[in-house]
Amino acid sequence: MRNTEGQCVLKEQTLRGPYAAFGTALENVLIIAGLLAAYMPWDGSSLLIAPALVVAWIHREQLDLDPQAVKAVLWLAAWMLAFCLISDDVRRSAKGAYDMVRAALVFFPALLLSLRLREGGGRELLLVIVAASLAAHFLFSRANGAGTFFGFHANPNNVAVALVAFASLWLASWPHRRAMRWLWAAVGVVALVLLVLTNGRGAWLGVGCAVLAWTLFAPHLGMRARVLVSTLVVVGLVGLLLLANYKGFGATHRLEIWSRLMAEAAQDALWFGHGLNVVKEVTIDLGLNRMGVITAHNLFLEVFVSTGAIGSLWFLAAASRLVWALSRQAYARNAIWWAGVMAIIAFVVMGMFDLKLASFRFIASMAMFLGLLYGQRLPAATRAS
Repeated sequence: MRNTEGQCVLKEQTLRGPYAAFGTALENVLIIAGLLAAYMPWDGSSLLIAPALVVAWIHREQLDLDPQAVKAVLWLAAWMLAFCLISDDVRRSAKGAYDMVRAALVFFPALLLSLRLREGGGRELLLVIVAASLAAHFLFSRANGAGTFFGFHANPNNVAVALVAFASLWLASWPHRRAMRWLWAAVGVVALVLLVLTNGRGAWLGVGCAVLAWTLFAPHLGMRARVLVSTLVVVGLVGLLLLANYKGFGATHRLEIWSRLMAEAAQDALWFGHGLNVVKEVTIDLGLNRMGVITAHNLFLEVFVSTGAIGSLWFLAAASRLVWALSRQAYARNAIWWAGVMAIIAFVVMGMFDLKLASFRFIASMAMFLGLLYGQRLPAATRAS
């Protein structure tokens, strides 16, 4: 008697293989497109996050979120809601909160992608993502013809954010195959030149601090290599900052902005601030917009101006709890983990000079690399042992 049932099962599994492979590849494309939406220069590109979120929802059982990290995020969400409701401009605060929430959702597809990269290595895939992203961002962007040193896009700081993200992935994508190393070197040179042209001093410092952290703590680096790389980074940063000062981009204006915003907040809104995402109105009231400034150019100062002393302590406590929840995990110290750590260091340093807190691009960048880092947690059995 023929085993027809077994033949049917075998035939079904044979047919399912190509469809399953195609489905996984399509999911990966949707995830990567959603992550890169934060860096694309086109209007409406952030809508690409929606399909990536659907994929993450389908595979939600794989994400394995830590309860302590979830509680810390809920405290941050409560902080954001509270200082929207007591804002001087509730509508503007709600807009800022909306941008922050939709940007934070990038964490979930980034986490899923990180899990898949951990299973398959992922270095060469990271390199291909970086190369394709650079090409898309700079071949199809809206140039403003403002000269080389001022930047070549409508907002050089936004370009610098993208380049910091790509640089972190690039540094972690050293390929095993020699044929790919020429591409790795070419992408690095292009990204470095473009980063210098953005005139993003905060981005320069951020990338420099991230590379220094990698140099000091990465394994398999001898003392000579650590000293050489550290010296080159410091000399390069000093040279770029001196060049910026020579071109008239010193820190004098930033110091004036910070001192005037600090004095205004301490006098008029010491305890509860003006509200989330209302710094623009404060800068206009102070006349700082005549200097071409509509942000605090410092994340910590923006938190103080927006939420006062009470909100700053609340934010610091919730953020510290999140850092504690993430740092107590055991991670595979691989290339993707280093990309996450370096990018977070770079964006925190950069945020002290160029970015604003209620920014889709900044929050999406942080969420993306937190997801990549968190996805490199060791399996539960390994963590327990």
